[in-house]
Amino acid sequence: MSMAPWCIVLAGWQATHLQMLHDHLAPILAQALPPPRLHMATTPAHLASDWPKPWVLLLGEGDSASVQAWREGLQQRHWGYQVLYGQGADLMVQASHALARHERLKGLPGLQARPEQTPRWRGPCERCADPACEHRLFSQLKGLG
Repeated sequence: MSMAPWCIVLAGWQATHLQMLHDHLAPILAQALPPPRLHMATTPAHLASDWPKPWVLLLGEGDSASVQAWREGLQQRHWGYQVLYGQGADLMVQASHALARHERLKGLPGLQARPEQTPRWRGPCERCADPACEHRLFSQLKGLG
């Protein structure tokens, strides 16, 4: 049984950053089964209506008006998107974290999932039934944690 075709769109007004990201991601994404089609778009007008509902990586760097135009264009199409910030290596890491979360790409070599964050709440709660939470609380009370 084959899966439906799918695509990922790299979007933003900075063509050089899009091309750098495309060149970095293309060989990694080619390993997926089936691999997504990888497109680039420098304006919302460049988004093709015949693409299967894509997942969009939107570059958040640039003037706020162009980023807002992108957000509005994507929301009008009901296309999911992830905003990426940074340049160079930072941009690659952001893209890697975003793609590693995608259901069809989990565990793909070359993508690294963002490390899990520990919850901010560290204090006791009155109705918590989580054994790990209780263990952490009692360990802290005994001076072990």
